[in-house]
Amino acid sequence: YDEFAIEEAVSLKDAGKASKIIVYTLDGAAGESILRSALAQGADSAVLIKDEGLSGSDCLGIATALAEAIKKDEISLLFCGKQAIDGDNAQVPLMIAELLGWGHANVVSQFELEDSNYKAWCDFGGGSRAVVEGTLPAVVTCDKGLNKPRFPKLKDRMKAKKKPLSVLDTG
Repeated sequence: YDEFAIEEAVSLKDAGKASKIIVYTLDGAAGESILRSALAQGADSAVLIKDEGLSGSDCLGIATALAEAIKKDEISLLFCGKQAIDGDNAQVPLMIAELLGWGHANVVSQFELEDSNYKAWCDFGGGSRAVVEGTLPAVVTCDKGLNKPRFPKLKDRMKAKKKPLSVLDTG
């Protein structure tokens, strides 16, 4: 689901509604590879969060580490996948929103941004949808159908190797 989140951010930047895209992930076996793929998809920079204390951590520990990194970068809109595919849970993005004191829109299949105001169509299952409106800062969890993620060309993958990847050691 993160590919839908990255694509939405890149689309907003392409439309002139976002200025910079930063991606975050925790250190792990595939951490750097995940970030390089996001950079190839169109992100501008990436942050790899290292903290040995997070090994085996629960969702709140992960959300806290991500929220601290996000605070440092002073962003105002965070796109996340609607759920993790490993633990099949959807807790971390909403915990980040709570820790940052931001609004959120969950399981979004359509999104509009105008200045600092957003409108999000949230799917509740069984064909039910609600429209959520708010102002930035906000956390948005992205669902399938929000967009069609672009697949990076070889040239973009090569360029991604030269884009900035910061390591943030919080441990």
